[in-house]
Amino acid sequence: MAQNPLAALLHTPNLISWFLGVWSDRWSVALWDWTIRLRALPEALGIAWYVVLYGLARMGVRNRLFSIALALLAGYLSVFLFFPQLHMAHYYYQVENAILLCATAAIITEALLRRGRSVEGYLVLGVILAGQLWTFYTGTYFKILNDDLHKHPYYQTSLVLRDVTPPDSVIVAFGLGYGADLPYFADRRGIILANWFPIPAMRQVLFDERNRWFGGRKLGAMVDCSVYESQVIGPNLVPIRDELKRELTGKNIEVKGSFYGVTLIPTKCNIFLPRE
Repeated sequence: MAQNPLAALLHTPNLISWFLGVWSDRWSVALWDWTIRLRALPEALGIAWYVVLYGLARMGVRNRLFSIALALLAGYLSVFLFFPQLHMAHYYYQVENAILLCATAAIITEALLRRGRSVEGYLVLGVILAGQLWTFYTGTYFKILNDDLHKHPYYQTSLVLRDVTPPDSVIVAFGLGYGADLPYFADRRGIILANWFPIPAMRQVLFDERNRWFGGRKLGAMVDCSVYESQVIGPNLVPIRDELKRELTGKNIEVKGSFYGVTLIPTKCNIFLPRE
């Protein structure tokens, strides 16, 4: 992986500076407002997450559980300060430390109950539980879980690729970010080109030293997907895509699909095949 010009870009040691970000990321609006307040906190504690702050204030500074609750909150927030770019760019990393927030809510509830403030304790607990259920069942994740993944354009395209490409061929794809969905479901080797990959590295693998990096395999197909606006092919990659299109003079196949959360209409992937 470290030796491949493209795979090396995703090698963890080469991403350390991106993980850490710059100092200004740690107090940016993007981190504290959009990432933490509007996204991470509601996903962990529900739409009424701020009730925890009320409970924290009501349990009292002198309560011995207060310091534990603060420590848990500090532990939760610390990951955002250590790796701000990682959490701003990806949604799923926050799941691993959401347990700290849930534990905070439980300790606050326990502290209020011990102080004889049963109404407030159960109110905090009830509002948090109701907010979590509301956020989940009315939010994005429940709709995705209830959608039919088999209709996703990536999956539909992979089924076509499995039928029209040789098993030992290589698929090159644009418009997927750097996700390996297509080659994985198609059971083919793949090269997925992200918009931020350096042009010289892409040309080295695709054209200059193709036989080496393809392992002597043939180019089975090129795919260009328009599914998510954030992943659609960038202007800097268009010349490379067009050069491959001129090489692949065979059949072109358009595959459409539907899935909750897609941001481009029409939602499709275009497959370009070599001449038979």
